[in-house]
Amino acid sequence: MTVLDIETEFDLACLQAIWREVPPSGGHTVQSNQRSKDGVVSPVEVQLGRFEKNGESLFIALVRDVTYRRQTEANLKAAMEEARKANNDKSRFLAAASHDLRQPLLALSLYVSLIKENATPDGADLKVKLQSCVANLSELLNDLLDVSKLDAGVVKPEPTDIDVDALLAGIAAVHSAEAELKGLDLHVHYSGGAVVRTDHRLIQQILNNLVANAIRYTAQGGVLIAFRHHRGKCWVEVWDTGIGFAEDQTGIIFEEFRQLGDDARNRGSGLGLSIVAKAAALLNLEIRVRSRPGRGSMFAVELPPGRSPVITLPTTSLTATRPLRIALVEDNAMALEALVMALEHSRHAVVWAKNGRELIDRLGQQAPDLVISDYRLAVGETGFDVIAEVRSLFTNHLPAILITGDTDPAVVRSMADRGITLLYKPLDMEALQSAIADIVERRAA
Repeated sequence: MTVLDIETEFDLACLQAIWREVPPSGGHTVQSNQRSKDGVVSPVEVQLGRFEKNGESLFIALVRDVTYRRQTEANLKAAMEEARKANNDKSRFLAAASHDLRQPLLALSLYVSLIKENATPDGADLKVKLQSCVANLSELLNDLLDVSKLDAGVVKPEPTDIDVDALLAGIAAVHSAEAELKGLDLHVHYSGGAVVRTDHRLIQQILNNLVANAIRYTAQGGVLIAFRHHRGKCWVEVWDTGIGFAEDQTGIIFEEFRQLGDDARNRGSGLGLSIVAKAAALLNLEIRVRSRPGRGSMFAVELPPGRSPVITLPTTSLTATRPLRIALVEDNAMALEALVMALEHSRHAVVWAKNGRELIDRLGQQAPDLVISDYRLAVGETGFDVIAEVRSLFTNHLPAILITGDTDPAVVRSMADRGITLLYKPLDMEALQSAIADIVERRAA
């Protein structure tokens, strides 16, 4: 084979021009593609050297296959682009989160100022407004936590066989009151006894978010939750007669804080569909979307068929537990006072403190039934430190609850690895009572 048989980038005139660029003493490097004997074309780097002999120019070429180097460079470039995009996405996420968190806080601040100045004649109306602000703030914080847990990889799917009709009935029951308040018809098309296999909690979260979104963006008409067979698979479809969106917006609606419509910022956190996408990816489930502006939308989630009889899922008892001696640590005065009042209202005896050392002194020789601590405390102390110290004095099996507001995926992942019951801020009394009842039941068992 001649050079021209091997070389795929240059003809004879180009090669002669390249050779002329090589100095009499020195070298010249050319990037090219060359064909090997078996016909494979590979990227190469050619280093040309020249020397004179008997009045003629002679060339030596050192050819290196740079396939691996090119691939490494391409991978590095792709990684840098991915990092740049992730950094930009994170900046946008934080900016949007900061904006949306400030909105209900601003309203709360103004309403509190009105209360201080006795400037409101209608106390009942103000109470409703305050409750709405708190509910809005709580929804956003809970959604932020869900996104963080999914990003952190601490959510581990546990597939079980699920009765589809029971699942859909439960979803409808949760959202029927909201639909009724808006004057919307909420219908369910049941499966007639189908069984599917997936993680119950995650699929419930996906469908709850889809139905909540459908109701939120529908002003008149209704919402349909339907079990269907499509392309040889089982699906649950959520149809609405809402505002819809254009086809070219399908790719962006699953982004965090991405909301469509003129009044979008007054409707939800903007994280619902992002949670749907992340949870579906975790379960390896396909999502289908159809929509027409002004006509409505359809979101469908795939459900793998089940292979065994349905197992009834246990429900957490919310019945009141016996009074407990609870060791409580919280360094924020307002949060501490609220927790003490809530626990004492449930007839528990509370030994409270603002740090671990103070708690040990107050406990004396009598062991508590349960330790509850905030995660981040003063002077670098953590709730883990408090729990470890109390357990070292009494028993390593002492039940404990950690309360945290951290949504950093790395922090969430480290907490999940400790085997301690975790509750997330904002915390309501029902969630706290449920966690305590669950601990008592597990100890009794």
